[in-house]
Amino acid sequence: MGDVVYLGRSQRPPVTTIGEPMLRGHNARLEFDRTDTHHFGDELIETLKAYHPAVSLSQLGRVQADVTFVAHDIPHAADMAIAIAAEVGGVSLVALEVTSTEDFDRL
Repeated sequence: MGDVVYLGRSQRPPVTTIGEPMLRGHNARLEFDRTDTHHFGDELIETLKAYHPAVSLSQLGRVQADVTFVAHDIPHAADMAIAIAAEVGGVSLVALEVTSTEDFDRL
């Protein structure tokens, strides 16, 4: 895991010239309540293709998709990941892990 950086009250994350927090790459591991990678995996890849999904089985034997997208920070990335998972119909999200792409690439 990467180093955790705590921002004090007077510290702010990097911002753009218009004062908005910068968008940075983030990754999410979305784990669904399905175990059949053959058909559901193909459906996931098609549905989430805008997020460059990589589909596999979790340690618990459920289908998971690793996706990539941009967000301002981790809370924003978590919201984005939940919205992305909602694009997949007929399944429930059972686990979620969000990290910066920088940390994800170090794993």
